[in-house]
Amino acid sequence: MMNKRASKLSLFGRVKYLLVLLMFISVTMTMRALLQTHSDTMAYVYNGVVKQLSRAQWDGLIKNSSGMPFYLSNVTRLKERMSASRKNVTFVEVKTPNGSVTLAPSKSQKVIGIPSQKQQRLHLTSGFRYPMHVNLREAYTIKMLNGTNIIRDTPINPHPFVYLHRPDPCTFSPNASRSLLILVKSSVGNSVIRGGVRRTWGNIKDLNIRLVFLLGVNTSDPGLQRSVDTEAEVYRDIVQENFMDTYHNNTYKTTMAFNWGVEHCPSAKVNYFVDDDYLVLLPNLLLYIRRLAPRHIENLFTGLLVPHSRPFSDPKSKWFVPLSEYQYDFWVPYLAGGAFLVSDSIMRKFVFAFPYVKYMRIDDSYLGIVAYKLGIKPQPNMLFNYNRGAINTKAHARWFSSHGFKNPVIMEKKWSALMMFLV
Repeated sequence: MMNKRASKLSLFGRVKYLLVLLMFISVTMTMRALLQTHSDTMAYVYNGVVKQLSRAQWDGLIKNSSGMPFYLSNVTRLKERMSASRKNVTFVEVKTPNGSVTLAPSKSQKVIGIPSQKQQRLHLTSGFRYPMHVNLREAYTIKMLNGTNIIRDTPINPHPFVYLHRPDPCTFSPNASRSLLILVKSSVGNSVIRGGVRRTWGNIKDLNIRLVFLLGVNTSDPGLQRSVDTEAEVYRDIVQENFMDTYHNNTYKTTMAFNWGVEHCPSAKVNYFVDDDYLVLLPNLLLYIRRLAPRHIENLFTGLLVPHSRPFSDPKSKWFVPLSEYQYDFWVPYLAGGAFLVSDSIMRKFVFAFPYVKYMRIDDSYLGIVAYKLGIKPQPNMLFNYNRGAINTKAHARWFSSHGFKNPVIMEKKWSALMMFLV
């Protein structure tokens, strides 16, 4: 009798266990479906916002609760920050035989880097010369006027690499006035991060916006390259050359990006350079671009300005630059390389100049040197590198991009939360 009762209880326990298991599976599948639906909805909403910002007449945009046009308050605040008085700011004046340029930082800023006690560097303010010693501004102007290159010297910074992957050229609409090329610097091994970008802010359907990823190679891991080959075939958004994909080759990667953009995407009016671990609020950036006057678009070279930065003298630092490569106590002002905007006309100037400016392993400092030699002033804008820790998902976000999203799961969660406040 007891064995029969125990058998019934055992059978009841098994049935109960199966019911609980079935319920758990059902709940799990339901949650997964809801999350997928939420992700698809976010992507749909996001592309709707981008499409609206690409085609709408700005004066007729949706009004917010204060009656002000959608995000006009962002632009107003940005203008206020850009035009604010700069007190106690040291203006940097650099003199050369080709003239002088005075550059002001976007705000008062402490000096970055520790002065070396062992190396005696030249004072930047006493004069700046960097090979090769030619007048690039004059040379480019003459090249544009009659097609003649007056520089007879052999280039000192060749770019002898070949494409392993080169996407199809851009095909923007002929009447697109503010077409945008997004150049995302990535590494060979960052396929998971690239996937996160494609699922979030890089999920773009607007035909007047193009996004590509920039890669070098890792010759020590053939399997990794085969994975990149497959990725390039599937997504058609990989630009890759055969230089080693290391930190100190970032200048080669940046040069590749400029060259590919000018050669294969010349109709892009604006080019946005950004690292793959940035979270980008593309609607904000589009609004900023499309409200700029044509004269400002023509000379656009803007991002987070670094006006007072010292070369690192510690050989253990990845930013170390020996005295033999750079002689001065400060870098000329430059834009932080993580995120910045460049117009098509400025892109062409850089591509012309690269072969005649000695290679520098720090890519953003190198661009600052090239810009100076071309007479281009980097324009400050604090909204390109927003502090990740200060992101508030319960209020309208005004920034363009934020650094530090190497984990695609965190990127997707933050992006989904922010998108709910962009519409």
